[in-house]
Amino acid sequence: MRLYYLIILFFLVNIFALKSQVGINTQSPQGVLHIDPKGDTVGATNSSDDFIITSAGRVGIGTVSPAASLDIVGDLRIADGTEYDRYVMTSDASGVGAWKRQTYTSRVVGIVPATLTSLKSSNNIMDPSFWVYTGANITLPAGSWMIYYYCVYNNPSALNYTVWWDLGTTTNWATAVRVGRVLSYFAPTTGLSPTYASYGVSPTVTTTYYMLGTVTNPAVAGYTFTYNSGARIWAIPVF
Repeated sequence: MRLYYLIILFFLVNIFALKSQVGINTQSPQGVLHIDPKGDTVGATNSSDDFIITSAGRVGIGTVSPAASLDIVGDLRIADGTEYDRYVMTSDASGVGAWKRQTYTSRVVGIVPATLTSLKSSNNIMDPSFWVYTGANITLPAGSWMIYYYCVYNNPSALNYTVWWDLGTTTNWATAVRVGRVLSYFAPTTGLSPTYASYGVSPTVTTTYYMLGTVTNPAVAGYTFTYNSGARIWAIPVF
């Protein structure tokens, strides 16, 4: 009797060794091992319940054509004791994963030259010849951001001026796609003018934004406002 069982086992082992694909509940396995619990898969149709291991070593759950080492089409639940509401899956340097509280992206600091371009005063805010690119810019990846800008300029005239800042996607005001405008400050006469501006942006691809400025007085044009100090531009993510 023992010999009988050994012979049966020998034949079974050889049958499976010769068969390159094994199907469970399917007559047409599409991988080395293909399990179709409902027995209704035809090609890629009705494969949402299937499990497959391909000849390339890829594992698919809910798909018969996995595109990665592990490809899951459907819900995923990992309960290792570290899971919690609004936690995200993170990994260490070795790739070992665990659920952790989401950490927010650090602020992005833009580029500011040692000296910003002087601003030209005008009596017509729509005249492109009076708008200048200051030299300050910031590059942001896709997402939602708040951009902040600060600097101090000097008003050399005995007149009050308003300081305007436009945020554009090019350095030329006339052709720039302007995504925001701020009336920053009512510059006092013959003194320093600290100016501020902030903008909300949501780029879909990595985008560089440029600070463009001018100063205006309805009555008089022609003065030059020189940069004094303190320029900085930065952005923080908005969630």
